[in-house]
Amino acid sequence: MVDNSRKGQLIIEAALLFPLILLLLALIIDAGLWTHQLTRIQGAATAACMAAAGSDTPEDEAIRIAGLWGYEPAEVETIVGETEITVLISREGHLFFAGLFMSEPPMLRGLAYFARY
Repeated sequence: MVDNSRKGQLIIEAALLFPLILLLLALIIDAGLWTHQLTRIQGAATAACMAAAGSDTPEDEAIRIAGLWGYEPAEVETIVGETEITVLISREGHLFFAGLFMSEPPMLRGLAYFARY
């Protein structure tokens, strides 16, 4: 038998915990999306760097390959040295639910380095 003084306690506890559970779920969804975006950026940087290493115009080739992955030329930075090529792709992550309490989206970066001898 339920004590009359505790009848509405479960409803109150559920009402208090429900927003917290939704907030936690929203953070998990956003973190998963950022991880996916970061993996994609890293793949594009690696592909652009390897293509640039085999090209006569490495900067143009890196931008072209990154463009095939959906990145703008302004998001791609290529550094060509005598024996190495570095490609950095930077893009802001999307804010979905985390936009409720984050003022700026996270900056996601993919870096690839290729040494040629």
